[in-house]
Amino acid sequence: NEHSEAKIMDLSPWQRHAIFHMTCTQIYDSQRSEQNNDSSQLTANGFATIDKCLSKDEARHISTEITQVLEQKGPDSGAYKPISDDAKGTLVTVPQEGGLLESLREALPKILNPRVEAELHAYYGSYFRVYSGITYRTHAVTHHANSFLWHRDMAPMSQVHLML
Repeated sequence: NEHSEAKIMDLSPWQRHAIFHMTCTQIYDSQRSEQNNDSSQLTANGFATIDKCLSKDEARHISTEITQVLEQKGPDSGAYKPISDDAKGTLVTVPQEGGLLESLREALPKILNPRVEAELHAYYGSYFRVYSGITYRTHAVTHHANSFLWHRDMAPMSQVHLML
């Protein structure tokens, strides 16, 4: 009803996300089989490796598309080398456009395949939704760079980063 919707809209985005997650968990639990004892590598190890979501050719094609998008941005775009000597220059955000966007859309069902979905369902104990997708080109560095370049703590609860 309108009263409930207004109260929810008065909450912060993170509070709304928490309510969404609790609702998903309740629905999932009500529909799940009593005999379903899924285990999660994510819960046990903090990470899971699921190989062969894409073939080497498919992954190579996406990498080529990333290179082409960056090449169009100019010689200092990060296509082949870091954009600066600063550790932050080793991680280059790639706009999802043109052929790259089309390739990512085609790859998504293979990336979120039944094995990945099962792992995420077991980890969350609920259904899930894809919140965002970001494409990066990363470069190796000779000096130490911390993980804050690729993960963030200031995010909604129950978030998983899926890296391909």
